[in-house]
Amino acid sequence: MVRKYAFFCFIGIDGSGKTTQALSLNDYFKEKGLNSKYVWSRREPCISKIPGKLIKRYILKEREATEGHAYLSIKKKRKGLFGNKIVSFLLINFSLLEYLFLLYLKIFIPNRNNDVLICDRYLYDAIVDFALNCPFPLSMVDTLLKNLISNRFPKPDRLYFIDINADVGVSRKKDGTSEAYLEDRIPLYQYIAQIAGATIVDGTLPLNDIKKTIHEDAAKVFKRNHSNFNA
Repeated sequence: MVRKYAFFCFIGIDGSGKTTQALSLNDYFKEKGLNSKYVWSRREPCISKIPGKLIKRYILKEREATEGHAYLSIKKKRKGLFGNKIVSFLLINFSLLEYLFLLYLKIFIPNRNNDVLICDRYLYDAIVDFALNCPFPLSMVDTLLKNLISNRFPKPDRLYFIDINADVGVSRKKDGTSEAYLEDRIPLYQYIAQIAGATIVDGTLPLNDIKKTIHEDAAKVFKRNHSNFNA
């Protein structure tokens, strides 16, 4: 599929401000008269949804939200199951294939004629989930990103990683999200941002300063292939 649109992605822990900044960038491009589309694109199981629920309920016996106060207990149980290399291999490859298919079906093909596509969460967030559930050390993240299926995911023209501390995320979420849940994800996001060449944004800066930085950068990225764009 030939891609005509500029493709932007936002990643980071919960509470980092991904959605706020992604929506703001979408509004910015629309105000410039462009056909821009914002999409929530986190991996959400379809075919694997029912088996996943059965595993959580009857094998792992999970009764609480993964990111909640029971996170450490859930994490321990998942490591026991998904620490098996065969199980983790099958889980990751099937999940990635399903995710890729759904992205093309629901997002990439319907928006192929847009000027701009903005994804709130993407492949990199799924990699973080896999790395924690299976579990993998940081050194294995490269392997996950270079997976045969991972390489079929379209690469964004710009990947924005909004970086904050776990305590900031907890204070912003106010929904019972465990600080330990966020702390485990931060080094993985930071590592992925580094090897994926992401633009790292300090999420603790004033909101308008962050918006201005991202808008100006995204405008430059868009203008590379659209010389008549007036930022």
